[in-house]
Amino acid sequence: MPAQSFFHSFDLTLSDAERSIFIETRLRLSRSISEPMDRIFAKVLAYCHAYEPDLIFSNGQDVQEPAIFRKNLTGDYTDWFDIGCPSHKKLNRVVRSHSKPNIRLYFFRGGHQAEFSREHRGLELEYARRLTLFEFDPNVIAALGNEDSRHLVWNVTLMEGGMYLDNGKQTFESVIPQLNTLNLVTGGTNDIAQGLD
Repeated sequence: MPAQSFFHSFDLTLSDAERSIFIETRLRLSRSISEPMDRIFAKVLAYCHAYEPDLIFSNGQDVQEPAIFRKNLTGDYTDWFDIGCPSHKKLNRVVRSHSKPNIRLYFFRGGHQAEFSREHRGLELEYARRLTLFEFDPNVIAALGNEDSRHLVWNVTLMEGGMYLDNGKQTFESVIPQLNTLNLVTGGTNDIAQGLD
């Protein structure tokens, strides 16, 4: 674990009727002192959006490891989910993997789409098609980011592409659009996913 790190805990209630999910759990996330709170909040929302029972949060020791992942019995990634814009080296390593994991990126700041487009412009379409990109509302993340508590209680409901989050003080409502990966890597202008098949 990195030096000067500490933990945040979340008492989480997650409901996703479309996937028949209802759980109550406590998450414990390691956070280095240099990691901003908005990234921690984005990690928890990505976990909710992609929820599977055996997803794991990275401990931050391996810079090539994604924020959230799942591996099979042979140690290969089956799910590889990262927050923000990973480096070209980090993303290339997983998209060229023979195991072909489920790869998702979750943007949570206003500049992440442009950063991704600059960093990964020209990515071969074969590999771009392996990526699924989503974007959390940066305004919601920023509003959540004002709270630097070590223990939080969240109720998250997902339905029809939307998210409702109650943190005991406020209720937030937003959509989680899927972005058009091919347009971002080829310089297109439509950022919402269309006709990727």
